[in-house]
Amino acid sequence: MSVSRESGRVFDEKQGYLTRAPNMMTLPRGAIRLSKEEVLYLQHQKMRNWIPQSDVWSLRYGSGICSLGAAVSGVSLNTFFRKQFNLMVYGRMATYMPTIILPMFFSAIMHEVLITGEILTDRFDCLICSQARSSSVQTITGFVQPLMFAPLTCAAAAKIHDTYNLPPWNKPGKFFNIVKDMMKNKGVYLMGLLGLQVVIGTTIASFQQKQTITLMSEDSKHYDYRRSLDEELNN
Repeated sequence: MSVSRESGRVFDEKQGYLTRAPNMMTLPRGAIRLSKEEVLYLQHQKMRNWIPQSDVWSLRYGSGICSLGAAVSGVSLNTFFRKQFNLMVYGRMATYMPTIILPMFFSAIMHEVLITGEILTDRFDCLICSQARSSSVQTITGFVQPLMFAPLTCAAAAKIHDTYNLPPWNKPGKFFNIVKDMMKNKGVYLMGLLGLQVVIGTTIASFQQKQTITLMSEDSKHYDYRRSLDEELNN
């Protein structure tokens, strides 16, 4: 991407603009190349000043929504396994942190870096590409991670507080058989959690792609790049 300027000034006398050029031969007169970080800086500045904010809600809050989606799965799975291992009030923080807090954190960070940042810098070749990556990232952070950590952390807490008769840790096969029995007839429940993460990831990416197009196609009507570019160059 580039911002058009000449001798440190924006080339357009009224406003600068972001554009993507497939090669140096197609750059507008007076354009300069920007790094990914510089483009992200300009895009985030533009989002903060965009009117109305409802036009860019997914770009500003999409990562947070993905984080909440991961929290839903984490809370659900943590609650289920805590009941299965008869934990009651024992070891709450020991199971909350890896099953709920960490998936929320990783979901927000990974979506912001791998999805939102790539969309804002126009790195995806197609809408389906961004949706597929977003749903995959959300599935890993919002479903796979809680599903892995919930039984392990709850079993560890049950072992410490002696709330469930568990085999020794050097016999993992017996432990996994116990977990398998606990999850028997829970296929619909698991598919529901998985489907929720896929829907969240796909939907947020779709809205982000559409709203980025709005930013790029109507930026000259809403936002002055000269001020932001000068601010960035002066910092």
